[in-house]
Amino acid sequence: MDSPLSQPLQSRSAFSATLRNANYAKLLSGQVIAAFGDRINQTALLSIVVYVTGDTAKYSANLMFWAIMPSVVLSPFLVALIDRWDRQRTMIASDLARALLVMSLPVVMRLSHNLNAVYAMVFLIGIFTALFSPNRLAILPNLLPRHLLISANAISSQAGTVATLVAMPISGYIVENYGRETSFLINAYTYLVSAIFIWSLRPTREGEAIGGTRPPVHALEDFKGGLRFIWERRPVLFYVTFFGAVQCLVAIFL
Repeated sequence: MDSPLSQPLQSRSAFSATLRNANYAKLLSGQVIAAFGDRINQTALLSIVVYVTGDTAKYSANLMFWAIMPSVVLSPFLVALIDRWDRQRTMIASDLARALLVMSLPVVMRLSHNLNAVYAMVFLIGIFTALFSPNRLAILPNLLPRHLLISANAISSQAGTVATLVAMPISGYIVENYGRETSFLINAYTYLVSAIFIWSLRPTREGEAIGGTRPPVHALEDFKGGLRFIWERRPVLFYVTFFGAVQCLVAIFL
C-alpha cells in the first residue's frame, strides 16, 4: 500500500506526465486559446448590449440564456451521438462553424440593428459549443493512457478557470481600445487555431479510432437514448433541469 507521503509525489508525477503528452498538450493549448477568445467575445457582446439598450442586467441575462439554451435542449440528443460521430472531425467542424459565425456578427449587427439577431447568432454559436464540449472530454481516452485521465480532467478544469480569470481584464482592454469588430475577429482566429491543434491530434493507442463504432444514425432513437441516459443518472438530471429552469427564470423576470 502506498504511504500518505508517496501520494502527492504520484499526483505530481501524473500531472507532469499528462502535460508532457504531445496530444494532450495540443488539446489543452487549443482549449486555453479558445477560452481566451470566448471571453473577448462575451465582453464585446456585452458592450453591444450596453450601447443599444443601456440596460446591462436584463439583456446580459438574455445573452446568457440564449448561449446556454442549446446545451440544455440538445444535450439528450448529443449524448447519444458522441460515440457515433468521429470526435476529432466533429470538434474541428464545430470550431470552424463557430469561427464563421463569430466573424459574421459585425455584418449581422450592421444589417439588422436588432438585438434579436444577436441572440439568434449567440444561439447558433451555442449549438456548436454544445456539440464541441462533450466531445472534448470524450476524446481524452483516445489520446492518453487510462491512468492519466483523472489528472487530464483536473488540469483541463483548472486551465479553463485560469484562462477565464486572466482573459477578463485583457478582453476589456481589447474591446475598449480596438473595438468590437476587431474583438470578434480575434475570437474567430482563436477558434481557427483551436481547430488546427485538434486536426494535429493523433491517437496514442494503435488501432484505436477517435470515435465509436458509428452505426447508422436514427435521430428519434438517439434522442430517446439521450433522455434515458439523463433520466437514469440523477446528478445529470438535476443539473439539466435545475440550470435550465434557472436560465429560463432569469430571462423571464430580469
